[in-house]
Amino acid sequence: MTEDERRRVIQAATHFFGPAGLLEQDDGENWSHSTRGSIGRVARRKPLNYSMRSGLDEVTVGPDGQKSIETVVNEHAQLWTYRCWEEWMTAESWPDLIAHHSPEPTDAI
Repeated sequence: MTEDERRRVIQAATHFFGPAGLLEQDDGENWSHSTRGSIGRVARRKPLNYSMRSGLDEVTVGPDGQKSIETVVNEHAQLWTYRCWEEWMTAESWPDLIAHHSPEPTDAI
């Protein structure tokens, strides 16, 4: 990136996600209500479902080599992050992590 491009990216990120940003500010109330809702009577009786179509969507590769998942809503990036984090936390050593690290998602997730 040029210095000007870099400056514009930082400025846009600050504008959207900063303390007075346009995005994320309204999510505070959502998180607060979600937290309170997760300790309610019904929530304590029922297990939470984290699957979010896990195993049902297919990773496709476009002509340019770009991978994507054609679906309306998914949390594949978050699931992949947590899977990798678990592998890092449970690995006995670097060689163990390298040997058992999940491959890049190219099959159905």
